[in-house]
Amino acid sequence: MVRRHPHVFAAAQAEDAEAVLGVWERVKREERGGREQPLAQKIPAALGALERERQAQKGTGTGEGSREAVLGALQQAGDDAEGVAAVLSAVVAWARTAGVNSELALRERTARTISAYDAAAQGGEEHG
Repeated sequence: MVRRHPHVFAAAQAEDAEAVLGVWERVKREERGGREQPLAQKIPAALGALERERQAQKGTGTGEGSREAVLGALQQAGDDAEGVAAVLSAVVAWARTAGVNSELALRERTARTISAYDAAAQGGEEHG
């Protein structure tokens, strides 16, 4: 604990959260003998699929996405799981380029859909 948090337990100082993360990553890399951690271990399997894809794209250096790329993926996609996954991957890339976290955006959209449905259902009960 002391070794991984010198900014807390030792004389080392970190200017900001990014500096703390830099120290953390350096210490972990030293513990692994200088080897980089595999991407599969960097991205938790428990994350939502959209967030996991976002982190995978970021980790692999996947380029920018665009509306055109999403449309292209839609046009090429088959009506199967692989086709849907390709389109979702293109959407995540587009969202990354636009500075939008697709996981959070969809969660917020889903919450609004559920709230609107519940409000409509409750209103129908009051008038029924």
